[in-house]
Amino acid sequence: MKPTYQGPQPLPRDGHDPKPSLAADKADMEVEIETADPEVEADFQRAAASSDAQMVQPEPIPFLTVARAVRTSPAHQNQPRTPVSNATGWAIARENETVGRTEPHNIDAEQGLLGCLMLENGPEVLAECIKTGVTPSYFYQIEHQTIFGAMLALNLDGKGASDELQVANWLKDAGELDKIGGHGVLYELTKRVRTTIHAKEWLGIVRDKFIMRQLIRKGHWMVEQAMGAGAAPGTVPELVASVQKAIDDIQNSILGNGTSLRSIASYQMVQYNPNCLLGLDYLERGQFASLVAVTHVGKSTTCVQAACQLALDDDAKRHYFGIKAAFPLRSLIIQEEDSDQYVAACRESVYQGMGLSPDEIAQVNERVAVVWVGGCSGSSFFQQVKSLAEKHKADMVFINPISSYIAGTMKDDDVANEFFNGLSQVNPARKWAYFLVLPTPKPARDQKDEAASYDDMYKGFGAAAFATRIRAGLLLKPRAGMPGEFSLVFGKAASRTGVMQEVPQNGGVGFRLVPAKVVNIRHTQRTIKTPWGAEKPMLLWEESKMEADQGKGSGDKRGPAITYPEADLIACFPDSKQPLKPSAIYGRAKADLGISRAHFYREISALLTAGKIGRSPNGYYKA
Repeated sequence: MKPTYQGPQPLPRDGHDPKPSLAADKADMEVEIETADPEVEADFQRAAASSDAQMVQPEPIPFLTVARAVRTSPAHQNQPRTPVSNATGWAIARENETVGRTEPHNIDAEQGLLGCLMLENGPEVLAECIKTGVTPSYFYQIEHQTIFGAMLALNLDGKGASDELQVANWLKDAGELDKIGGHGVLYELTKRVRTTIHAKEWLGIVRDKFIMRQLIRKGHWMVEQAMGAGAAPGTVPELVASVQKAIDDIQNSILGNGTSLRSIASYQMVQYNPNCLLGLDYLERGQFASLVAVTHVGKSTTCVQAACQLALDDDAKRHYFGIKAAFPLRSLIIQEEDSDQYVAACRESVYQGMGLSPDEIAQVNERVAVVWVGGCSGSSFFQQVKSLAEKHKADMVFINPISSYIAGTMKDDDVANEFFNGLSQVNPARKWAYFLVLPTPKPARDQKDEAASYDDMYKGFGAAAFATRIRAGLLLKPRAGMPGEFSLVFGKAASRTGVMQEVPQNGGVGFRLVPAKVVNIRHTQRTIKTPWGAEKPMLLWEESKMEADQGKGSGDKRGPAITYPEADLIACFPDSKQPLKPSAIYGRAKADLGISRAHFYREISALLTAGKIGRSPNGYYKA
């Protein structure tokens, strides 16, 4: 037996042409009719018979009278209802000036969203709908409510995917298929769309229209309640509490809080996560990443360089020291400390240092924005973040540094949590991720080594939020005894950055690849050309090859390293149709080039970092 979706019921409508209704949302309440006062009824009759009232003759509007709303309960469902006077309904509707006006809706967006739900990637779209609290009542058209309810029921059944055939079979078993217009309606929905690329846009429209309808219905309900509230003791406080509850319900609809229960079976593992921005699910939309660094080492340079590199179309260049972006990212950098001159120098350093082509420069110019925001914190800052991020359609929002915008000390848990909550509240649909820049705290009195451990750096903040709310943590710290050299430490979720390094095999024979925990970097020693022909230091991080034991002189008896042509190495890798394990690829390389196993695995790491070969999640490689 098919389960039925026990969700909010749709408002009554005539046929397939929805009529405007001023009734309270039947998802929340029923209307219990009381006997109208004869004098009030006579007033309404006179109003309906007046010359003004005869100018337009609308359809009778149901469910309107001088009534009181009560919560739905079995006790009320079977009670007889007194018919509503047409004149009464017309007079109230005319008073509210809503006669002949259709409630906000967008049928095209509803059809597009339902079509996406029945495509191959439909389970991912459905998961997004459930996450944001969408229920059948969010759809304006009754047929669409029925179709979406069937998809939810299939999802609770653990079916996951809901193509048109599955939905049709479920509706047929439930006796609802003919009511929506038959299988042909489902087929037409799937023909409307070919990909799910616009699914989030359509979902946003459907949610916005539903919320506007809720505002209208709740607003009329509030008016009716206030008009019918007597002078009995306690009536006004109870009414105010009911109004506040109605407002809270609408707010929860906006934020997607508490509007839907999800079965654990509804959570799906997918090969390509549509919300992933960096690495192997290293950072997703709506999450927080952080960069912690000592003062005056190049935090701003890091932000500009990362934003520019992650904006490129070229997959081989679209990474920041091996942390790859899933697609070209649109980044917004919010900052207070840097002058226009400094930002321009950082930009030119990336353009010249990376040798970007005119097309690549155009990509960066279109996708990266830097804005100065100062003198604000709290709600005024959060609203600026929301406005700027939405205007730029950002995927990533850099805030450099957050100490400029926190109203209090970062060591205070309440202050830190308020900051994180504020940033989350202005991003309810999780359209973008945050990259927060934090200066390192003053070292503890007993901490003499500035190259302290990762955990020790965080101890100075005090607030637990910086450890619990941050999803992906990076630390830029000096390397002990090596001036000018730094380590970019992958703290939280290091295994999901996608950056690999080689380590000796057990027994010391050969190497194997493991997720990297640190990349050694330094400021480049190169220069840039200014528009007036002068040379200035280039503000750019580059990977450092300097090892800690370098410079021991006679202690190093090794000869010069053997090199192999890069093209010959890449030729040993299969094409994208037939990826292989590294051991199988090494067999080719050894036969063709005579390369040692240790040297081969070192070359794999270098080619992977440069983006010249690819690695699948299961450890297979391809050219």
